[in-house]
Amino acid sequence: MKQGTIKHLEYFVNKVCTVFVTDMPKHFNGQQFTDYFVGLVQAANEDGVVTVHPITGCKNFFPYAHIIGISEEQVLDPNQPDQAALIEELKKKGVVPQVEVKEFKNESPYADIDIMADLARQAKELEKKK
Repeated sequence: MKQGTIKHLEYFVNKVCTVFVTDMPKHFNGQQFTDYFVGLVQAANEDGVVTVHPITGCKNFFPYAHIIGISEEQVLDPNQPDQAALIEELKKKGVVPQVEVKEFKNESPYADIDIMADLARQAKELEKKK
């Protein structure tokens, strides 16, 4: 990986991001997908990206050879009145799960895991053709 690219990836450190990798597991439900692929980026260096789960503190390491994208997530602050109102509105629509909810729907309003898995496989195939 080029040093300039690593410099750009350092932007994501201390931000909540989703890491997209080759061969995304199809058997994950929405909660498992979020727990594994969404987290606070702790490090982005020449080896890969390390994320930390914001609640459990569990860490994940993603080597660059398997990363196809990193997406910064929008974080809403319930202590900000305008954002708190938006959070409540999204909860009413069922977009933001209640903290007490233990299971989530297999279908996410944010990401179609099957499509992402197919895109990852296609990217892997394109890499093989190079």
